[in-house]
Amino acid sequence: MTKKEILERLTSLSEENDHKVLKREIKNLSDRFHELTNEEEKELQIKNNNSEEDELHTLPEEEVQLNDQVQEALTALKVRRNELKDARDNEEKENLTKKQVILKRFQVLLQEEENIGKLFNSIKEIREEWKAVGDIPKTKYQDIQSQYSQLNELFNYNVNIYKELQENDLKRNYSLKNQLIHQAKELLNESSLGKLDKGVKAIQNEWEEIGPTFTEHWEKIKEEYWETIRAIYDKIKDLREGREKEKEANYEKKKSLVEQAKSLVEHLPDGHKEWNAMTKALNDLQDAWKKVGYAPKEVNDKVWEEFRKPFDLFYEKKREFYASQKEEHNDKKEAKEKIIERAEELVGLTDWRKGTELAKKLQREWKKVGHAGQYAEQRLWKAFRSKCDAFFEAKDKHFAELDKANEENLKLKEALIEEINAFEKGEDTKANIEALKAFSARFAEIGNVPFKQKDKIYKSYKDALDAQYAKLKLDGKEKEKVMFQAKLDSMKGSANPVQMLRKEKDFIRRKINELTKEITNFENNLGFFGNSKGAEALLAGVKKNIEKGRAEIEALKSKLKSLSKLEKEALNKEEV
Repeated sequence: MTKKEILERLTSLSEENDHKVLKREIKNLSDRFHELTNEEEKELQIKNNNSEEDELHTLPEEEVQLNDQVQEALTALKVRRNELKDARDNEEKENLTKKQVILKRFQVLLQEEENIGKLFNSIKEIREEWKAVGDIPKTKYQDIQSQYSQLNELFNYNVNIYKELQENDLKRNYSLKNQLIHQAKELLNESSLGKLDKGVKAIQNEWEEIGPTFTEHWEKIKEEYWETIRAIYDKIKDLREGREKEKEANYEKKKSLVEQAKSLVEHLPDGHKEWNAMTKALNDLQDAWKKVGYAPKEVNDKVWEEFRKPFDLFYEKKREFYASQKEEHNDKKEAKEKIIERAEELVGLTDWRKGTELAKKLQREWKKVGHAGQYAEQRLWKAFRSKCDAFFEAKDKHFAELDKANEENLKLKEALIEEINAFEKGEDTKANIEALKAFSARFAEIGNVPFKQKDKIYKSYKDALDAQYAKLKLDGKEKEKVMFQAKLDSMKGSANPVQMLRKEKDFIRRKINELTKEITNFENNLGFFGNSKGAEALLAGVKKNIEKGRAEIEALKSKLKSLSKLEKEALNKEEV
């Protein structure tokens, strides 16, 4: 965005009513504005450095006026943002009063209303009014919501509504409430304060909407629910306290960066390299500042102003310094011409290591010299680069010849695949398996093939080996064990065994997770069975499924250990 676009955007935001949107926009537009003003400073500095005259270039008057207009617009928008936030706070206080009035009405109804029909209609109206009321202060939310929940519970379980509910509804409500408890427990793993706050409110609202369940289960499920909800709010409290502590820690970090900036500009440089070094050091401080989060609101702006003061002083003095520089580019030009003379050593050099080290050293020296001026820099760089390019092209040609060895490995692997395809199994199954394992070992021992052929040759090898294993007369667990080992052997012979082993591990982990969820679901369903003969048969079937799932999980865990062991061996081989 340009400064005019920033000003237009700031003007268009004057009608925005969301203070959070304003806060975000003010931050983004302010940051962009500072980037543009910093770029203007750098451009003026370059013009003054390259100027052949004594005249000092300054910012045009219209740009100065535009900068002032942007600053004024930013200030006005900050005032509006604060007004909107105050309005929101007042609205939340009014909403709190409304909810307290609703709670009082709710309580009176439960104590005095004896007509069930009227009571149901009145409670329905209260619930709709409750939903219609907006946010209240966060510090009051849990207490107010708890009171509302208690009144809902009193209504749901003291009023004789159970006669009007079907058995199926009780089961459904029991299942839904268990699901909400499960969601609440999963929410405890969330680390985002916003998601926790929003999630727990959604769960509580949904809990209140679910009807009653079995009386004999109610105390237990209610206790589990509120224990989880209280744990979530404890975590929210800890996170908020942690956030405040983090802001205090950020404030200390920012004060330290302010002191570092002051210390840096205490003794200003007197040479080009020193100015560059100090510029980099200050830029590093700016980068470090950007990585630090917000300080407490009451000191955040003040510490930023303190941080900017050393930078303003530095750039002012730097402009003065470069205004007096005239001969520096000529000195750099001579230095780079000497580097070009030394680069002549690269021409015809066949000691690739020595040549590479020399080329990199000269390149580092080239960068260290700095810019030699817009008229000489490109010409010098082209001359220097041509000598370096000639050396590296010769080096690349040399190593291209080494790729021929990979072609020989390709022929060996193709021949081995033909052997596998031609293999005739004997009567001894064990001997057949050993023979196939020997093929796998031979394939793994052969070196690399050309990069473009590696996937194709591995697929041909794996297809051939899988076809031979499929011909073996194996049954049950023995077949599963042998085929899994064959799969491991084929992975060891692949171009990237570590990647394939990790992919297989991920697949097994997902399978374990799926089985674990199925077992949990079966276990949750155990509570739904009664004492009839039919229920006993179904209960036995569910228990059988649970045991089967657990056995599958153990088998998968065993495979996971084998994969981890092979992955470790493959990694060690790569390091060697």
